[in-house]
Amino acid sequence: MSINYLLLWFVGISAASTAIRSFTQPEKVPRGWRSLAVLTLGLLGLSSYFFYPYAGYVVAAFWGSFVFLPRWCVALLQHFLQQGNLRYARELAQFAALLSSSPEWSELSTILQESGDDSPLPQAREVFPKTQLARSALLSTYTSRGDWTGLVRWIEKVCTRQRLVSDAVLLSLYIRSLAELGRFEEALSLFEQNTQTFLRSSDPEHLFHAFLTLFAFCGQEDGVQVLLAHPLKGLPEEVKKLWLATTKLVVDEQFSANDVLVSLTHSNHAGIATVAEERLSARVPRVLSSFEPGTLDRVARLKHFLADILNAQAKDVDAHSPRGVTFLIGLTCVAYIVQEVLGVWLGERAPYQLAALVPILVTEYGQWWRVLTCLFLHGGLLHLGMNMLGLWILGPFVEQVFGTIRFIGAYLLFGLGASLFVVFLTEIGWLKDAYLIGASGAVLGLIGATAAILLREAKNNNHAAKEQLRSVVFILVLQAAFDLTTPQVSFQAHLGGVICGFIVTWFATKPKASLQAS
Repeated sequence: MSINYLLLWFVGISAASTAIRSFTQPEKVPRGWRSLAVLTLGLLGLSSYFFYPYAGYVVAAFWGSFVFLPRWCVALLQHFLQQGNLRYARELAQFAALLSSSPEWSELSTILQESGDDSPLPQAREVFPKTQLARSALLSTYTSRGDWTGLVRWIEKVCTRQRLVSDAVLLSLYIRSLAELGRFEEALSLFEQNTQTFLRSSDPEHLFHAFLTLFAFCGQEDGVQVLLAHPLKGLPEEVKKLWLATTKLVVDEQFSANDVLVSLTHSNHAGIATVAEERLSARVPRVLSSFEPGTLDRVARLKHFLADILNAQAKDVDAHSPRGVTFLIGLTCVAYIVQEVLGVWLGERAPYQLAALVPILVTEYGQWWRVLTCLFLHGGLLHLGMNMLGLWILGPFVEQVFGTIRFIGAYLLFGLGASLFVVFLTEIGWLKDAYLIGASGAVLGLIGATAAILLREAKNNNHAAKEQLRSVVFILVLQAAFDLTTPQVSFQAHLGGVICGFIVTWFATKPKASLQAS
């Protein structure tokens, strides 16, 4: 089995499933993808016939370029909007709208058509964008120009109060706009009244941006430093400098702030350059001395609120950290290193002769350690990498259900079940000359475990679990097809792992509410 072979399989399955869905669920497949999928399958067949050793790389590059094109288009669109280049953004939206049936790009293209190459979008636009992409693009056209007055007017004109306080993105930008215009107390009250909107949001970054706005425009440099060092540490350095300079202006440290702001006026990011110029010309709407003591007390309480949120997040991350998965991956990699070292000292085949699963050596000579040691032997870096990738993807969800210690035991038990299943089939004569190495039986056990967890949730009318269970079944069908058509892959070990994983998990775990496999 080679990388070329794996790529052919993955691309073939992906293109074939897309083509099938384009007929069975045409509303869910963007237009043009049916033809693209068929073209990819044709290219796969021709390249496999004429230059098989490179066919997988060719079709993977062709298919992958289109699969990842939407993400690339979104990233490029954001870049153009940040630079204030509406013409390029409009042309990109038109191009993407031709390739995709998604209403996002069609709506975005229509919105951008209303603007000239350098002119802003009509502030009087009264239609609230239906899609998230169009909304984000429209909001970016205001923020990239620093048009906070226009943004406030647009939000107040097209958004109902209910829509505003239920959308974390809009609410965060509205709070910043109010602060930029000197309406700090109004922004602070809006935040205090609607913290639940941010806490319910799937992206906590909007909450932290709102905190950043309030702390910066109230001169709380320590709060800004905490945000930029931890939850918002991924922000570009220029953005961090802008917020710190803003904080210094509020506390009347103009000299140190001006040097930073002058350098930021040359930024390629239109929004940063525009805001830096505004800060230099108009300073900031309010300075610290203009705030009432009561306002500063409210901001101080927000610092304690932020500390509580960060502590809760740290505990949650710690509780859900896949320690068991990390331990097993590390243990398997160490075992592979030991295997390679022993191969150099004792001969290349020595590790396999000592630890691989050979059923007759188990049953006739009592070498039962092989049913477990075989899990830690691998036939090369590709074999090791594929199994550890599977463990990394599938393991965290199962570990969340079992707990770390029980998960490690369950994983080893899944691998043991796969090995014993092969031994059993050999004993009854259904399998001959079996020779087994690798952790794939245990990894497939994780799929069986996931199926058991989702089936139990589906029986409790969890619709998300039902959808995910269908995906798991589809994966198992594909895995079976791959096993049966690929030499040197043990379908029997994988089947044993799946069965063992399902049975052990079904009886060893209890139902847990609201679990979703990622």
